[in-house]
Amino acid sequence: MAVANVMTGEVYRNMPYGTLDVQKGGGQHFEGAAFRPGSRLLILEGCFDVEASSQSGKPLNCSRSFYTWEAPRFRLIKRIPYRMPAFYNYFYGKQ
Repeated sequence: MAVANVMTGEVYRNMPYGTLDVQKGGGQHFEGAAFRPGSRLLILEGCFDVEASSQSGKPLNCSRSFYTWEAPRFRLIKRIPYRMPAFYNYFYGKQ
């Protein structure tokens, strides 16, 4: 994901995550990314950097996270942790 300034054409690639997994299993999904043009608020819901977390042994970060845009990056305002979806244990091992 990247942010583009439509007025200047400048592109910002410094995102608060590498990947965002939105699958919960059983046909259910997290919301993913939510934003509105003209707003500085970005809401992300899902599991962040799942594969990298499992490879490094770090706990999985599943949450709804709220960010504000403060060029050239997003600043975390609040994170609401979620339980890891049960099927992730099968793919990535118990967290």
